[in-house]
Amino acid sequence: MPRRRSSFGTSFDNSFKGFSDAVLKKEKSNQGDYTEIPYQFVPIGREDDYSEIRFYDFDSTWCRWRRGYELYVITQQYLGSSATGRNTRGDFRMFFTFQYFPGLFVPVRIFTFPSAGNEEGEHTVGIRDANSLNLYDLGLPIDSVRYVTAATAGTYNKSGTTVVVTLVNHGLRVGESAFLDYTSGTAVDETLTIDSVTDDTFTCTSSASVTTAGTVNVRQEFADTTEGFADTRWTEQRVKIRSMPTPVTLLAGERLVDRVVERDSGVNSTYSQSGNTVTVTCSSAHGLSTGNQVFLKVTSGNTKTGLYKIIVTSTTEFTAESIISATASGNVKVQRRIKGFDFNNYVGNTVTGVDLTTDEILFKRDESYGVQLVNNKPKTVTPAHRGFLAEQDRFLTTEIRYQCNCPDFMRRRKYNLYKDTTDDRFPNTGIESVIPGTRQDREGNVIDSRDNPGVFNDFGYAPTGNFYQVPEYNDDPEGSFGGLLYYQTRWCKHIYAALWSMKHDEGNDQFSFEGRYQQDGPNVSITIVNHGLLPDKRVAIDFTSGDLLDGQYIVSSVPDENTIVIVYPFSGTTQGDCTVSNLKIHEYVNTWLLEPNDQPAGNALDKFYKNFEKEQERTRKAAERMSLLGYGLPWTGNKDIEFGQRNAPEEIAQFDPTLVTMKLTDTIRRDNGELSRDGQLLNNAATTLMSMQKVLNLDFKLIEDVRIGLVNQPLTDFTPDFQFGEVEGGVYLNGEPETGAGVSSMDCSTYNPGVEQSINVDAGAYLN
Repeated sequence: MPRRRSSFGTSFDNSFKGFSDAVLKKEKSNQGDYTEIPYQFVPIGREDDYSEIRFYDFDSTWCRWRRGYELYVITQQYLGSSATGRNTRGDFRMFFTFQYFPGLFVPVRIFTFPSAGNEEGEHTVGIRDANSLNLYDLGLPIDSVRYVTAATAGTYNKSGTTVVVTLVNHGLRVGESAFLDYTSGTAVDETLTIDSVTDDTFTCTSSASVTTAGTVNVRQEFADTTEGFADTRWTEQRVKIRSMPTPVTLLAGERLVDRVVERDSGVNSTYSQSGNTVTVTCSSAHGLSTGNQVFLKVTSGNTKTGLYKIIVTSTTEFTAESIISATASGNVKVQRRIKGFDFNNYVGNTVTGVDLTTDEILFKRDESYGVQLVNNKPKTVTPAHRGFLAEQDRFLTTEIRYQCNCPDFMRRRKYNLYKDTTDDRFPNTGIESVIPGTRQDREGNVIDSRDNPGVFNDFGYAPTGNFYQVPEYNDDPEGSFGGLLYYQTRWCKHIYAALWSMKHDEGNDQFSFEGRYQQDGPNVSITIVNHGLLPDKRVAIDFTSGDLLDGQYIVSSVPDENTIVIVYPFSGTTQGDCTVSNLKIHEYVNTWLLEPNDQPAGNALDKFYKNFEKEQERTRKAAERMSLLGYGLPWTGNKDIEFGQRNAPEEIAQFDPTLVTMKLTDTIRRDNGELSRDGQLLNNAATTLMSMQKVLNLDFKLIEDVRIGLVNQPLTDFTPDFQFGEVEGGVYLNGEPETGAGVSSMDCSTYNPGVEQSINVDAGAYLN
């Protein structure tokens, strides 16, 4: 194996001006330890300034994993609190709700970790929770999946139902399928089976008869089968859903997974529709109540599949109102809405866009991953072992997004004006700054430069050792800062610490009770000694015996200290044992936190632990300082208002101006010393806003602190009737609306959440 010799000279020192003195000193002190460096530890073009110690200190996944766990333990020890203690003492994590537009709120978490560095004293990790946009809530399961090749332009001539496509050297064969995307003429896009071929043409038979000609984009299509997925020729996976809601059109670059499932297998039924009224007759007792929401999966007839609110007319019949008037009848499966998660078998892919003409979400083949059972244990595999599953009652949902403001995760090093000599205070960066790449300014403009001299410059290198066989980070314009991929295995220690916290704490209100349940109609009474739960608490229930299905439920009432009651989606009479616990929607990250396999060995491991002990001590001191500064300061969460819905006192999300939310958007404004959104702008940086832009996947201009509310537990733990700052039909539903200069009026009179089609709502800023 070829080897490289490490040397540290003047050229090395000059190229790293502004880099941390401690790091530079460590590099020089270790140069004699390893005079010969294994080739795999040396990036091409950097042979003269790299070492094995540097590799393990800065590029080893195991080192970051180990540091992240210790950082979490220390931070939890000094700054952690219980859910109730957070209101009086504070914590290192906060929970937010961000309003994308009226009616759509997503959960966000912020973690603040102590740092021994003198520049900031802390590092911040922002995480947008998984399932922030869950198509289960919209009643949109995966309808179908297909795999297609890249488009190739050709021409076509259609006479009646016969389509002749001219495409030089197309390489297609009789019996294969071609997806024809007509770009001119009057033909309608369709997938057809090839009847005959020549070298430059192929012929298909269409279902619609028309005479036309024009241009066409041709894609070979593969069936939604194991063989189709395994074919190496397809480049795009297209997932069809029933309709395309507005939020989905904003998800380019997002990772979607299919881990959400419907627990209820459904009741086979028939239906008839007259006008807008749909009457459903079930083959057995449905157990539903008036006002329940069901999913009607129509298998024949013209009535639309979707979510419906029902009116019960008998034990086997109910009616529902459709938004479309029709006369129809046929078969339907009634699903009674019990949401569950499959953490042992799911896959994730990156969205590239949507096709509104076919209601398909488009995914690229690269950068997929999945989880499957190996020896009865869930294991993360890359690339994905399968495509998305259709016709299995699976729903797409968003994966977590995360961002840290530390130089390590952002692959940047800061320029230190205080430590550099006077001669070097004029900003300069090394030759690595000419590597192709982009960055984005506060206004969202893409700048064809990787560096911002005087502020930071780029590390210029990411390791290519693919220990997990995950998609590699490519150091090119598409993979640089402007389009940085989030799903990298090489997380910084702060992101590891945040994931450890989510695995162990979630909303920091953990409980797990064993109980006995009795169902009487839709009501299920659960006996748990001294449970301490309150009404409207969202819980996870695992029914270990009896006929009820596991899932997420809401505590509807608490008759006494030893009993809780939930409302099951349908009636019955059964009893058995169960386990009631807090929601843990991120428990699957446990498979991400398994120990990486690139641990240092020999002298390198000894050196790591020698430095690690010193780092731990510095982290403890930094945590102690943060604890002393923050101790006694109450953590700001929900807000109580005197007149809420029905003129009753109500707890709502906190949307008032706060220093925390203003810091997240780098827009601190004050009026006579008090925080005011109409005051003078005192901070107009983009450091933290840049992180929030990555977490929320939104343009800078759309991230305003007026849209960020604080809550005292994860947003997913709240019941649907909790108010977040909701506006419906121009009426402000909660909070304390204000009027005056600088306040925009919200015209939402055209917004109707009951309308199936996508509607864009222009809603200006509002005060809560």
